[in-house]
Amino acid sequence: MDENLEKLLNLSKENPDLDIMPMVDCEVICSDEYNMWLGSFGDCEVKEYFIDDSHDDGCIVYIDGFDDYIEKVFWENMKDLNNKEWKDFCDNKNKEFRTEGKIEKAIFININTP
Repeated sequence: MDENLEKLLNLSKENPDLDIMPMVDCEVICSDEYNMWLGSFGDCEVKEYFIDDSHDDGCIVYIDGFDDYIEKVFWENMKDLNNKEWKDFCDNKNKEFRTEGKIEKAIFININTP
């Protein structure tokens, strides 16, 4: 059995309540010529995330990249902050998102080219 598929099956057994989120690389669907494309199971892991609704179709933001996201979205509020103030701002936004129930956890699997 493929090592990545085996890892996915183990993660799903260990976390039966988590959704499995397939993440498709743009290289897998490289043209409009066909309806279906062959992909392969890539690496998978349990990650915390939220969906940024400021985009029309939603954008998944992983919590391990949360500070970069906060800096991008709230730059006008943050540009004059020192390092400690910046870290405090990010931590407060993270707590705010958690309190509002925006942050979820799922099993993410990359779908790569074969």
